[in-house]
Amino acid sequence: MVRETEWKKRGQLHTAYANAKACADCSLRSGCTKAKYRRIDRWVGEATLEAMHARVAAHPERLARRKALVEHPFGSLMFWMGHRTLLLRGLAKVRGSSA
Repeated sequence: MVRETEWKKRGQLHTAYANAKACADCSLRSGCTKAKYRRIDRWVGEATLEAMHARVAAHPERLARRKALVEHPFGSLMFWMGHRTLLLRGLAKVRGSSA
């Protein structure tokens, strides 16, 4: 893949990759794209997320241990502070609902 262009989307840097030569000779192109070549857009932090997901998939017991060690005390603290449940998603909305 050849780096084609970079841009910011919602404040995050994204990069587009493409290889027009490879797509021109590919027998599977019709099933992959209708354009002359395929362009793949990636967020610059996507590789880090993929590595993290691979680590979790390789050792699911670590995630279970984390849930047992970290999530329960955090939930208990929230309960003791009077935050029973959050009905909204997103930090801004949750902050607005608890105020």
